[in-house]
Amino acid sequence: MWQYWGMRVAQRLAATLPNPAQYRLAVLVGELIFHLWRDKSRATLENAAQVLNLPPGDRRVRTVARQCFHNYAKYLVEFFQLPFRTSADLQAKVSQLIGWEHVEAALARGQGVIYVTVHFGNWDVGGSVVAARHPMSVVAETFQPARLDALVQETRTAHGMTTIPLENALRKVLRALRRNEVVALVIDRPVHEREGGVPVRLFGRDTRWPGGAAVLAMKTDAMVLAGGCWRNPDNTYSIMAAPPIRCETTGDRDGDLRRNMQRIVESLEQIIRRHPDQWYMFRPMWPVPAASRT
Repeated sequence: MWQYWGMRVAQRLAATLPNPAQYRLAVLVGELIFHLWRDKSRATLENAAQVLNLPPGDRRVRTVARQCFHNYAKYLVEFFQLPFRTSADLQAKVSQLIGWEHVEAALARGQGVIYVTVHFGNWDVGGSVVAARHPMSVVAETFQPARLDALVQETRTAHGMTTIPLENALRKVLRALRRNEVVALVIDRPVHEREGGVPVRLFGRDTRWPGGAAVLAMKTDAMVLAGGCWRNPDNTYSIMAAPPIRCETTGDRDGDLRRNMQRIVESLEQIIRRHPDQWYMFRPMWPVPAASRT
């Protein structure tokens, strides 16, 4: 229950403190957490090193890892502000919308769009902007206790997004696609081999990701679009939708699943590369440590 009341207090602070003060406080808190939460900072350093193709001890890797914590704390500030912001307020924070023509072209087929993203930038701002242009459902993790989950999801639905609980989501997702909606999935969750998942190669190393996006696309023939919403230096946002991917089937289900997931992952790589300091991956993404880099 403390999480619920903690979020209530954070929302109240977000409603009263001026924005510059909130961002300064966010950077301070992010810096403290980087230094104090060693497991998370180590994982972030290793992940950043892989993305940058540099040794984990490199100064540039440490800078990116620290900025990940700063930027995530800023994202949380903006999430706590959502109940006090209108959709028009969020639209005004977006200075650049890249590739919307890809979304329109995919929707013109009438079979819905599977919009995949990662824990990057500010996915709530991105979702609000998409939802203002076309009906959108978001597959969301369920939080405990129930009061906290209701508070989190109400914050998003107030900005036009329909939330679908991750548990037993398939039927509702299929219905949304049949209505030619955009269905958003956040898919960058590393999966141990014993848990299933699909083997993919991400930034030159093997890992496993959930394959739901590719399975849905193969089942429905909906197009898959990778997208991201990143923070600019002035705290406005840019949103990008990559060219659509049509997941092909050959009759070899396992092979098709691997090939299609790899194409999706490679599209998301291009977005992460733009701003690796805004990819909030605070746990090990790759199961086996990389060989020493020189």
